[in-house]
Amino acid sequence: MIPAFPRSLERTLISAITRRRASTEGQERWALLNASQAETLARLLTTHTAEQWSRATGQAIDAPMLAGVRAQVEVELRRILDAEADEVPRHPKLIARDLVTQGRMMLTREAARLAGVRRFRWRTQRDSRVREAHKAIDGNVYDFTTGAPGEGLPGEPWGCRCSAEPVL
Repeated sequence: MIPAFPRSLERTLISAITRRRASTEGQERWALLNASQAETLARLLTTHTAEQWSRATGQAIDAPMLAGVRAQVEVELRRILDAEADEVPRHPKLIARDLVTQGRMMLTREAARLAGVRRFRWRTQRDSRVREAHKAIDGNVYDFTTGAPGEGLPGEPWGCRCSAEPVL
């Protein structure tokens, strides 16, 4: 099973999102914070996920590939931060956790594509909070381009904590 992402990053994001939502300052003030958050998160996600990828597949992600993936993840995370941080009904902790999960999935999918890995095994956290639909597909193998029918890729559904284990 893939280890959990460091909680310190989630706590940092929770704090930043909470401050952003409570601020009376204009959106232009938060553009720089978004860029900084996305850059930091992309760097940490790519480093952490690259280590997991190497352990799972025995293949290292080379520096140019990692830099390219990091740039793509950063762009996508900026889009997610802009969209999610303004959604008042959602708790900052849930937003932060979802950002981390989505970022990990983006990197895993791109690393798999670049390495020629086409399929993955769906892995849940195997605890009491796992959705019934995800329990039912835990361990099943799917294609990275289509994902699981009705669910997509692990981490895509809101609040999903599942992960994709590469299948060589």
